Amino acid sequence: MTLFTLALKPFLQPLPIDEVWMLFIIPIAAAIALVYKSLKHPHENTIIPQAIRLTVVIVVAIALASVGLHVGLNLLLG
Repeated sequence: MTLFTLALKPFLQPLPIDEVWMLFIIPIAAAIALVYKSLKHPHENTIIPQAIRLTVVIVVAIALASVGLHVGLNLLLG
């Protein structure tokens, strides 16, 4: 019975990442950009720089959308 109590229970006891969960947007955006560019771009030597640019665009777009939603809801709800 003690082996079951030592096991990781991700849904019952998740990791405490309350303050840093937004930092996970960067590796997810980088993975999406790298896979997208490697599938769509024919030249292998320019995939990494374009994937970096796309990662920055994705992260900036998410940040601007969150700021816009925050400001819009504060104006709407007072």
